[in-house]
This record gives sequence, C-alpha cells and structure tokens, in this order.
Amino acid sequence: MVYQPNFIQFHKFELKELEDVYVNINFTTADQNPTYALDIAGVVEDIEPVTVIQTVFGDRYFLRFRLSNGRMSVKVSLLDDEILMLDPIKNGNFEDPPIIVFASCRACS
Repeated sequence: MVYQPNFIQFHKFELKELEDVYVNINFTTADQNPTYALDIAGVVEDIEPVTVIQTVFGDRYFLRFRLSNGRMSVKVSLLDDEILMLDPIKNGNFEDPPIIVFASCRACS
C-alpha cells in the first residue's frame, strides 16, 4: 500500500479500552489527521439541549453528551445533520440508558 497522508488504513483492527482511547485523544489536535478511524460503543449520558451558534456562514447546531463504558466517559459533540441520528434517543423513553455505536469516527481534544 502506498502511503497517503490523509488516508485512514482499512482492515486494521485493535480492541482498546476507552481509557486508552482517551489518552490518545489528549495527544491529537483538531486539525491533525488520525492514523486510524475509531468505532466507539458506549452508554449515552447527560444529553444537553441543542445549542445554536450564529456564524458568518449561517447557524450551526451542536449537541453534546457523554459516552460511558461504566468506568470512564468521553465528551461527544455532534454537528448539524449528525444531530438527527440521536432524535430517537433524545425523544425516546427508555427504561435503561441507550447504547450507541459510532463507526469510523475521529477522536480529538
């Protein structure tokens, strides 16, 4: 495979604890491309109301919540159309907290 700087490698799997992912997040900046995409599963906690921020390009919508594995949690932010994915969770009435999986996401601080 030829090295491409903005290319995330396919078929490279490694299971990690959420704590290990959190350590990697602290060393990654928002403008840095990660080596691998992450699939993260966890329990949704502390969903905040949707925030609207006005920019020169129009309104941007943010939804923030925590994703937990029972021992540790990370903050998650969804933007604009991504928020629609959580509508069933935001509007649902669950006996137990819902578990979600994010596939091929990028972790940054």
